[in-house]
Amino acid sequence: MPNTSKFHVRIANVSMEEARGDKVKLISRRTAVETPWRQLDLTKDQWTLVQSLYEQQGLSLDGTLQDHVFVEEDDASQLEAVSLLASLSFDIASLEDIGCRWSEKWGQVRGKGSGEQERSLYQCDCGRDHTQFAALKRQTAVDFTGCLAHVEVTMSVHTQRVVRIRGFFSHNEGCRAAVLKRMPQIPLHPSVYKVALAQLKDGASLSAIQAKNRDLFHSRGYLEQPADLQTSPYQWMLLPHDTRTLYRQYSRFVGVNVTMREEINIDDWLDPNSPNYNHTLAEAVFHYAPRAEANERFEVCIATKEMKEAA
Repeated sequence: MPNTSKFHVRIANVSMEEARGDKVKLISRRTAVETPWRQLDLTKDQWTLVQSLYEQQGLSLDGTLQDHVFVEEDDASQLEAVSLLASLSFDIASLEDIGCRWSEKWGQVRGKGSGEQERSLYQCDCGRDHTQFAALKRQTAVDFTGCLAHVEVTMSVHTQRVVRIRGFFSHNEGCRAAVLKRMPQIPLHPSVYKVALAQLKDGASLSAIQAKNRDLFHSRGYLEQPADLQTSPYQWMLLPHDTRTLYRQYSRFVGVNVTMREEINIDDWLDPNSPNYNHTLAEAVFHYAPRAEANERFEVCIATKEMKEAA
């Protein structure tokens, strides 16, 4: 769904060290980066509420946005971080539990060396309406309640210590009372996704991905694949319902927001004022006509540098 706001103001308090250009752990320009809430799976009504939540800093809803920054080298600070994650059911045991209600919707790794950080955005499963994605059967173990809870976690890749936790932590009443209505699916191990996504990036077909998955599974070639699968909380074979998740993850990897119509994604990439502006694509597009009416088609014609040289 498109964002109708013209301006997004983010204020950062800059320390004297940052003003001098000194190296600090979490610089102000990074703390001022907005939570990528548009990556959440939201209905139209939820989108309006979450947008209002961020524009008004949580004053319009039951609960407020929270933002906690932690110091990597401070054990007391890290104890607070771990305690907060546990209270949100973000400890390792909870995330690996088959009944976990958090699903990762977006991720990004930035920085270099010891400063490399990983950001991950999670959404409560009670907040995802499967019908808006044309799914006839709900696979999630809990029913949709319109919950808006979401959490962004930033961690140091080098130390695996928590740098930041923020988001909207309040679950709605229906979510708090929700019980499991159907058997949760056993999640696919991240290593399987990682290999499959690398294949997609190289242009592999689905049949080739499935064939390599079978080979690695039988040869026990996946990272962390146990000898006794009964001890694993994950599945290691790609099943038919996993392909949808796989392609959605790949879409996010290449910068396609699958919750938006295709012409909105393209408009976002071609807008120089957009944070998702794609200079390479903008140079390649020689004709673009956005869709103005519902019954119209948008038009985009592309000629890459290689195509022009070959002409």
